[in-house]
Amino acid sequence: MRALAVVVVSLVVLVAGTAVGQGGSAGGDRPDCVFASSTSSLGVYGNNLAVSVQNRCAYAVTCRVSADVNPAVTEIHLAPGASQDVGVFRESPARVFVATVTCPDPSAVRERAR
Repeated sequence: MRALAVVVVSLVVLVAGTAVGQGGSAGGDRPDCVFASSTSSLGVYGNNLAVSVQNRCAYAVTCRVSADVNPAVTEIHLAPGASQDVGVFRESPARVFVATVTCPDPSAVRERAR
């Protein structure tokens, strides 16, 4: 009976530990005031993969979000101080993924336009 209790507790700990994947930073070129991280959470049939983007800049930014498990690009617009979560894959068999968040610095865009 005691062995069964140990097995049950071990399974609960294992499931709880995989419910939310370790967050990671996202790659890509963006201003230092734009932060991005990736997360995975356990869904019904797989993992729900998402990228969180925070704009701590004093200006609005437009960012392009993609991932190695789903290369489709999602474009988001963030006002100063805003944040947004972008789902990149629902019910994925993968738990670990590499996110890319690219946000051109508006001042650099204006310089190139001159």
